[in-house]
Amino acid sequence: ESKKRKKYKNINFFCEGIATILINFLKNIFFVKKKLSWMKNYNLYLSYFSQNKKNFISKNFNQEIFWNNILKLKNKNNLIVMIPDDNISILNKFFLSSKINSQKKNKNFYISIYNFLDINILIKSIALYLKHFWKLKKIISNNFFLKNKSPYLILMKEKFLDDIIGKNIAISILHYLIFEKIFNSINNPKKIIFLQEYQSWERILIFLSKKKFNINTFGYAHSSIRFWDLRYFNSFKDLNQNKITLKKISPDVILVNSRYQKKVIHKNSISSIKICESSRYLNYKFKKNIKLRNNSNSILVIFDGLKKQDIYLIDFLNKVYE
Repeated sequence: ESKKRKKYKNINFFCEGIATILINFLKNIFFVKKKLSWMKNYNLYLSYFSQNKKNFISKNFNQEIFWNNILKLKNKNNLIVMIPDDNISILNKFFLSSKINSQKKNKNFYISIYNFLDINILIKSIALYLKHFWKLKKIISNNFFLKNKSPYLILMKEKFLDDIIGKNIAISILHYLIFEKIFNSINNPKKIIFLQEYQSWERILIFLSKKKFNINTFGYAHSSIRFWDLRYFNSFKDLNQNKITLKKISPDVILVNSRYQKKVIHKNSISSIKICESSRYLNYKFKKNIKLRNNSNSILVIFDGLKKQDIYLIDFLNKVYE
């Protein structure tokens, strides 16, 4: 690869990183600052807006697909922090921000991570990204990939660069500063419970929460875990040699829905594994007219947590047996 082409790629990654920070700031200016010093003796939950957008846009603002039944418990104060996904439209974010901004003090209080985003975080994010990019200029050179003998790293070069100098590291820097501000703005929660998918923000959340509060963190693995789900496993090298570092970014407890899931991840996890009920199906109801019209064969239908996908599956099977 020529020096000119390499320089062009580096500039492209750099521009993507800066643009990612600026776009996230501009797309979330609807959210206003909220004081949370009144929240005491509460649990902190984290969830995705994309899983709940129909409820939040409608009148059922307090309906939450994963935590709803837990949040109904009396005499419990809960702070639910919503993380708007990248694929959420600006219009939906506007609806979400208007609902959050108009909230009154309640035992279940909803907020977005972007309620803490301000011009200071924007400036710090850009400054940290510039510092990070400058430090890694030697790693992003071709020599690094030529000297490294891992064929996997060479094949995944573009993805690797995107993670360490492109838009992915830029959004991680932004999330780090936002969570840092959140923890500096709230009182000590009793527990922190989040949906565990091994997103980068989860590692940031765990690291900062242990650094600030030193309280138990619970990662809820809300979907099936298969033996090929490498995101839930740690290498034996990390488990043996980097145990202290690994503990700083791992939840104290991983909540799973079955004994099989516990068995799959038990040997390769530094966290304690506990079995709990699958919360995403507790409020799940079918309409009466959704039926499988097959009378001659016995078919086991395993549903997902999304009604749209399940209805599609039933309709497909009905067409097959017409």
